[in-house]
Amino acid sequence: MVQTIVQMTCTAEQQIQLAQIQKEKEIRLAEINEKIRLTELDHELKMKLAQMEKEERVRMAEITESENARLAQIAKEEKVRLKELEKDILEAQQEGKAKLKKLCVEESNRHRELQWEELRRKVELQQDVLPKIMAVEAETKRSQIQRDNMMAVLQHVEKMTLGNPSRDDCSSKTATLLSTPVMSNAIDGKDDIVTKMNTALGLVKEITAMFDRECNLTTAPNSVK
Repeated sequence: MVQTIVQMTCTAEQQIQLAQIQKEKEIRLAEINEKIRLTELDHELKMKLAQMEKEERVRMAEITESENARLAQIAKEEKVRLKELEKDILEAQQEGKAKLKKLCVEESNRHRELQWEELRRKVELQQDVLPKIMAVEAETKRSQIQRDNMMAVLQHVEKMTLGNPSRDDCSSKTATLLSTPVMSNAIDGKDDIVTKMNTALGLVKEITAMFDRECNLTTAPNSVK
């Protein structure tokens, strides 16, 4: 009976120990399961994270490719626009050079035309003025010669009356002729050259004829004697 009690006591202790062991096993199993769950969850999270990273890389690659394509297209369009702009600038420069060259040629031609016009005007002025100057000089010279000749003739006529009884009368008449407007104009050079010549010759002839007449009338009685 004592053995039975001992056995029962041992069995109770064993059961308690077994229960304790079972509890510990369950706890450990729960911990293991939790670890497994956490591991699986971590693995799942890692897989999801890897997938997300992969998808993000793909998306970024797509975005990068799209952005690169867009940037390449923009660069291409910008390059085309720059070429067109350079072409426009070159054409504008060429057009500006052509206009500037045309303006320079026009200005040069205008300046040359002005020079030729000025030269032509000077030549025409010289051609118009020089003959007049020469004519005036020649006319002045001729007038001076004619005046000198006329005065010499008149002085000669005046001298011829010296010593003659009618000298005073001849001198008076000579002075009268010299004071006439015709003779004054002839002497002063106001008349035309032909008129002056004709006037001078006519007056000289008239004075000479008058002197001859006066002298003949005065000296005739003496000659008869």
